[in-house]
Amino acid sequence: MRPVRIRPDIDNQESLSGYLHKVSVINHYPSISIIASDIKMTVPYLNNNSFTPNQLTSISNLTGIPNEILQLHSNDFYEQSIGRELTNKSVLKNRVKYCPLCIQENIVHKLPWNMLQLNVCFEHKIILIDKCCGCDSTISLTSFMAGFCDRCGFVYATASPGEIELHELILDPQLYLFHNLFDQASTHSMLGLTLHDCLILADFSYHLLEGMHSYLGDSQAISYFNKKKNGHRSSNNQSHAFNNAFWMYQDFPHNFYCVLKASSDNV
Repeated sequence: MRPVRIRPDIDNQESLSGYLHKVSVINHYPSISIIASDIKMTVPYLNNNSFTPNQLTSISNLTGIPNEILQLHSNDFYEQSIGRELTNKSVLKNRVKYCPLCIQENIVHKLPWNMLQLNVCFEHKIILIDKCCGCDSTISLTSFMAGFCDRCGFVYATASPGEIELHELILDPQLYLFHNLFDQASTHSMLGLTLHDCLILADFSYHLLEGMHSYLGDSQAISYFNKKKNGHRSSNNQSHAFNNAFWMYQDFPHNFYCVLKASSDNV
């Protein structure tokens, strides 16, 4: 396999699938399917940011970037951090979410945006957008990297930032996730658990919290398990459920008992 002529650097926290789209555009390929074919995978699988060792080697030959660096920008990063089972539950597939302010000048798809429960841009303090603001459809990575919706033509960078107030009950659990995933020097902790064990505990806690009123000062009911008509879980619902599970174990055991009492009252 011949290396591409122009080999741009991969940005910090840029997803590998997004980077490959960038390589395709910079080298004037007619579509990302050329690169997908070269590394022996389909475009939908490429867009999901999961690659086999052989495919990573092919991408390394194509771009000149070492395998171990490429892994840090693929879903292998999540598997190394939280394990394969949790990665399969927690990572977006077949669609993306994004911060409109982050793509005002350059379109870069960021690896943190791939996690369902992580739904905040900390640089701009806004909730990420997970559907086209023009037609309400899900956003594929291919259309995102093109900059506009392939159904209605809406330009993604022109989306208005959300107006949800990001108070500490939302920011604290989101910061916990971000720092424990992407900041190796993080001191953030929940009950002294590792991130993997915290997510396992939250996973069990959703069964108790499902359908209850939120403890975050909003009117949204906790809805972790419900899926949309297209079969996808809502990133907003997933992050909202995690934020509530995080609250449940703060000031332990006071908040925990509050949830247990509310649950028993509803029986």
